[in-house]
Amino acid sequence: MKHIPRHRTFAAFVLLTLVSSVCWGIFADISNNDLRSQSRKQFAENNIKEAYDGFSELAIRSDTGGLELVQDMSMLFQCMQRLRKYTDFDQLIEKIIAAHPKDWRVLSQAIQQYQSVPKHGVLVDNQWQRAPQRITGQVLNSTDRDRVRALQLFE
Repeated sequence: MKHIPRHRTFAAFVLLTLVSSVCWGIFADISNNDLRSQSRKQFAENNIKEAYDGFSELAIRSDTGGLELVQDMSMLFQCMQRLRKYTDFDQLIEKIIAAHPKDWRVLSQAIQQYQSVPKHGVLVDNQWQRAPQRITGQVLNSTDRDRVRALQLFE
Protein backbone atom coordinates (compact mmCIF):
# COMPACT_ATOMS: atom_id res chain seq x y z
CA MET A 1 0.00 0.00 0.00
CA LYS A 2 1.40 3.34 -1.04
CA HIS A 3 1.82 6.07 1.56
CA ILE A 4 0.16 9.41 0.77
CA PRO A 5 2.14 12.44 2.01
CA ARG A 6 0.51 14.47 4.76
CA HIS A 7 0.58 17.72 2.81
CA ARG A 8 -1.49 16.13 0.01
CA THR A 9 -3.95 14.71 2.51
CA PHE A 10 -4.23 18.12 4.14
CA ALA A 11 -4.70 19.81 0.74
CA ALA A 12 -7.43 17.33 -0.17
CA PHE A 13 -9.14 17.97 3.17
CA VAL A 14 -9.02 21.74 2.66
CA LEU A 15 -10.40 21.39 -0.86
CA LEU A 16 -13.22 19.13 0.34
CA THR A 17 -14.06 21.56 3.15
CA LEU A 18 -14.12 24.48 0.71
CA VAL A 19 -16.39 22.67 -1.76
CA SER A 20 -18.71 21.56 1.05
CA SER A 21 -19.00 25.07 2.46
CA VAL A 22 -19.80 26.50 -0.98
CA CYS A 23 -22.47 23.85 -1.58
CA TRP A 24 -23.90 24.33 1.92
CA GLY A 25 -24.18 28.09 1.55
CA ILE A 26 -25.55 28.07 -1.98
CA PHE A 27 -28.98 29.30 -0.89
CA ALA A 28 -27.76 31.43 2.02
CA ASP A 29 -26.22 34.06 -0.24
CA ILE A 30 -29.24 34.40 -2.52
CA SER A 31 -31.79 37.08 -1.73
CA ASN A 32 -35.42 36.10 -1.22
CA ASN A 33 -36.53 37.61 -4.53
CA ASP A 34 -33.74 35.91 -6.48
CA LEU A 35 -34.43 32.56 -4.83
CA ARG A 36 -38.16 32.99 -5.48
CA SER A 37 -37.64 33.76 -9.17
CA GLN A 38 -35.16 30.88 -9.57
CA SER A 39 -37.51 28.44 -7.86
CA ARG A 40 -40.48 29.55 -9.96
CA LYS A 41 -38.40 29.23 -13.12
CA GLN A 42 -37.35 25.71 -12.09
CA PHE A 43 -41.00 24.87 -11.38
CA ALA A 44 -42.09 26.18 -14.80
CA GLU A 45 -39.36 24.16 -16.49
CA ASN A 46 -40.47 21.00 -14.64
CA ASN A 47 -37.27 20.80 -12.59
CA ILE A 48 -39.35 19.80 -9.61
CA LYS A 49 -36.58 18.67 -7.24
CA GLU A 50 -34.66 21.95 -7.63
CA ALA A 51 -37.88 23.95 -7.23
CA TYR A 52 -38.75 21.94 -4.11
CA ASP A 53 -35.34 22.67 -2.57
CA GLY A 54 -35.62 26.39 -3.35
CA PHE A 55 -39.19 26.78 -2.11
CA SER A 56 -38.33 24.81 1.05
CA GLU A 57 -35.44 27.13 1.83
CA LEU A 58 -37.56 30.19 1.12
CA ALA A 59 -40.43 29.00 3.31
CA ILE A 60 -38.32 28.43 6.41
CA ARG A 61 -36.61 31.82 6.22
CA SER A 62 -38.07 34.07 8.89
CA ASP A 63 -37.64 37.24 6.81
CA THR A 64 -40.20 36.09 4.23
CA GLY A 65 -43.96 36.14 4.60
CA GLY A 66 -47.21 37.49 3.30
CA LEU A 67 -49.05 36.68 0.13
CA GLU A 68 -45.91 35.86 -1.88
CA LEU A 69 -44.90 33.20 0.64
CA VAL A 70 -48.40 31.70 0.51
CA GLN A 71 -48.04 31.35 -3.26
CA ASP A 72 -44.58 29.83 -2.76
CA MET A 73 -45.98 27.37 -0.23
CA SER A 74 -48.64 26.34 -2.73
CA MET A 75 -45.95 25.58 -5.30
CA LEU A 76 -43.84 23.88 -2.63
CA PHE A 77 -46.64 21.45 -1.80
CA GLN A 78 -47.31 20.83 -5.49
CA CYS A 79 -43.64 19.85 -5.77
CA MET A 80 -44.04 17.63 -2.72
CA GLN A 81 -46.99 15.88 -4.38
CA ARG A 82 -45.13 15.35 -7.64
CA LEU A 83 -42.07 14.00 -5.85
CA ARG A 84 -44.21 11.98 -3.42
CA LYS A 85 -42.22 13.36 -0.49
CA TYR A 86 -45.12 13.17 1.94
CA THR A 87 -42.83 11.67 4.56
CA ASP A 88 -41.19 15.13 4.84
CA PHE A 89 -44.49 16.99 5.23
CA ASP A 90 -44.86 17.07 9.00
CA GLN A 91 -41.31 18.19 9.70
CA LEU A 92 -41.35 20.82 6.93
CA ILE A 93 -44.73 22.33 7.82
CA GLU A 94 -43.72 22.64 11.48
CA LYS A 95 -40.49 24.43 10.47
CA ILE A 96 -42.54 26.85 8.37
CA ILE A 97 -44.98 27.47 11.24
CA ALA A 98 -42.07 28.04 13.65
CA ALA A 99 -40.51 30.57 11.26
CA HIS A 100 -43.81 32.49 10.81
CA PRO A 101 -45.87 32.09 14.01
CA LYS A 102 -47.70 35.44 13.67
CA ASP A 103 -48.34 35.51 9.90
CA TRP A 104 -52.03 34.63 9.54
CA ARG A 105 -51.72 34.03 5.80
CA VAL A 106 -48.99 31.44 6.29
CA LEU A 107 -50.92 29.78 9.13
CA SER A 108 -54.04 29.69 6.96
CA GLN A 109 -52.09 28.02 4.16
CA ALA A 110 -50.67 25.52 6.67
CA ILE A 111 -54.21 24.71 7.83
CA GLN A 112 -55.29 24.10 4.23
CA GLN A 113 -52.31 21.82 3.68
CA TYR A 114 -53.14 19.81 6.80
CA GLN A 115 -56.63 19.30 5.36
CA SER A 116 -55.41 18.21 1.93
CA VAL A 117 -52.39 16.04 2.72
CA PRO A 118 -52.79 12.24 2.57
CA LYS A 119 -54.08 10.84 5.84
CA HIS A 120 -52.64 7.34 5.76
CA GLY A 121 -49.27 6.36 7.14
CA VAL A 122 -47.34 3.87 9.17
CA LEU A 123 -45.71 3.72 12.55
CA VAL A 124 -42.15 2.43 12.25
CA ASP A 125 -39.87 2.39 15.30
CA ASN A 126 -42.32 4.71 17.06
CA GLN A 127 -41.91 7.27 14.26
CA TRP A 128 -44.90 8.40 12.20
CA GLN A 129 -44.36 8.30 8.42
CA ARG A 130 -47.03 9.86 6.29
CA ALA A 131 -47.89 8.12 3.00
CA PRO A 132 -44.71 6.07 2.68
CA GLN A 133 -43.78 4.33 -0.58
CA ARG A 134 -43.76 0.97 1.17
CA ILE A 135 -45.99 -0.04 4.02
CA THR A 136 -43.71 -1.84 6.45
CA GLY A 137 -45.23 -1.04 9.83
CA GLN A 138 -48.47 -0.57 11.67
CA VAL A 139 -50.92 1.23 9.35
CA LEU A 140 -52.59 4.27 10.94
CA ASN A 141 -54.84 7.13 9.89
CA SER A 142 -54.03 10.75 10.81
CA THR A 143 -57.37 12.44 10.11
CA ASP A 144 -58.06 13.32 13.75
CA ARG A 145 -54.44 14.27 14.42
CA ASP A 146 -54.35 16.63 11.42
CA ARG A 147 -57.70 18.16 12.35
CA VAL A 148 -56.54 18.87 15.90
CA ARG A 149 -53.28 20.42 14.67
CA ALA A 150 -55.19 22.62 12.21
CA LEU A 151 -57.49 23.79 15.01
CA GLN A 152 -54.47 24.58 17.19
CA LEU A 153 -53.19 26.93 14.50
CA PHE A 154 -56.41 28.95 14.68
CA GLU A 155 -55.55 30.08 18.23
